[in-house]
Amino acid sequence: MADFIRAHEARADAGDPKAAAALGLRLGACHRVLRDYAPERLLQEYEDEIAYSTRGDDTSINEVRRTNIENRFLQRADQYDDCSVLTAHHLARAAHWLEQAARAGDVNAQLRFADLGLAEFDSRERVVRDPQEAHRRRALARSWLQERIQAGDEHALRAKVQALDGRGLLFERSDRELRIHEYALQLAVAERMARSAQPAGVAELVEAQRPGRRAGQQNEFARLWEHGPGRYPSDAFQAAEWAEIEEAGRQIYTNYFAGAEGR
Repeated sequence: MADFIRAHEARADAGDPKAAAALGLRLGACHRVLRDYAPERLLQEYEDEIAYSTRGDDTSINEVRRTNIENRFLQRADQYDDCSVLTAHHLARAAHWLEQAARAGDVNAQLRFADLGLAEFDSRERVVRDPQEAHRRRALARSWLQERIQAGDEHALRAKVQALDGRGLLFERSDRELRIHEYALQLAVAERMARSAQPAGVAELVEAQRPGRRAGQQNEFARLWEHGPGRYPSDAFQAAEWAEIEEAGRQIYTNYFAGAEGR
């Protein structure tokens, strides 16, 4: 990590957006790594997963599961070790570098600012310490996320759906907005999958003739468009509200995603 910072910091501070993006993305992720991958927490999660995943009688399957779990937790331990050497100064500057890259037009930095740019404000206490900065970053993150959605970026729409659960700073929980954007995302994904199923060469042309392959993708989009968003037992919307949700979701899809390429 120290070598990485030395290789990028001077260039980032001199205004290099690529160096700023590299620093912001890598160091910004460390807020969550240091919180979630602390050794004692990792060890407890590892023991719990091993106990749960190796309960069956098939020893070969259990061994594969154990190996996968061990690899994942070793990777997380390495990430924690990597981030633990950061000074408070560099950790605090992560969002600054990410914002610098985003303002320079780095699309990935704009998208990730919605997550990493707000990562240090992960509790009410931290927001209270500097509410003006928290609200400033939230406004920036919302605007960049909306710009990416309007550019037909499926990743941005997915990020907004995830954020509308209200567990982070970006958005307060809104079941109505969640269902609207979730439905728009379902339409965008179904349409993209239907387009990707179209044959581009002889081999794909032959494969496409197999019964139900392409039709299944097209039928999924048609089903979503005709029947609207899925209902959950916990939903309490009335018929008129469902109609509004359906129309709003279709509008987002039609305006920004219908026929979009390169998402």
